[in-house]
Amino acid sequence: MYLTIYHENFRVTHRTIQTHEGTSGRGSNEIASCVLKLFLGDVTEKKKLTLWSDNCCGQNKNRMIILLWIYRVVKGIFDSVEHKFLVSGHYFLSCDRDFAQIEKRKKVCKCMAPKDLVKMIANVRNVQPFVLTMMQKENFLDFKEASNVYLNTQKLNISKPQWIIIDQKYPGKVRIREILNKMEE
Repeated sequence: MYLTIYHENFRVTHRTIQTHEGTSGRGSNEIASCVLKLFLGDVTEKKKLTLWSDNCCGQNKNRMIILLWIYRVVKGIFDSVEHKFLVSGHYFLSCDRDFAQIEKRKKVCKCMAPKDLVKMIANVRNVQPFVLTMMQKENFLDFKEASNVYLNTQKLNISKPQWIIIDQKYPGKVRIREILNKMEE
């Protein structure tokens, strides 16, 4: 089983970060490390980052991801980060089509080792092939420990927001939206 982070913009169509579960798990710390690795490259020059994720609290909506966005804003990489979460069962992301192609190909390919699966995924599409990056053990950082030290998210009630905003205009604040017409702090 592999963990996949999918990125899409106009300049880099698809970039996927892969890791074998033997190297790491699939929890929030691993997701934050993979996202950091993705954004350490030249993915975008934009200063406002808007992300869409499914509503999985364990992987996408948690203190480790919030700490990562705060870090990227404080370092001046982004002026603001807006992380939006889709309503469970009521969405279709563009990556879902690609994941379906990968699953279809897996049914006819015999992948015996992790490198076989990576090769299979790389060859799923002839046009705009996936760019794959294997995470190594040293790429995984301890966001959990850092978030325990630096963040108190009790007031956020982290499972409820549909929109999390980190902005240089509001240093030290994590703003949320539970509904689209009201901003809370």
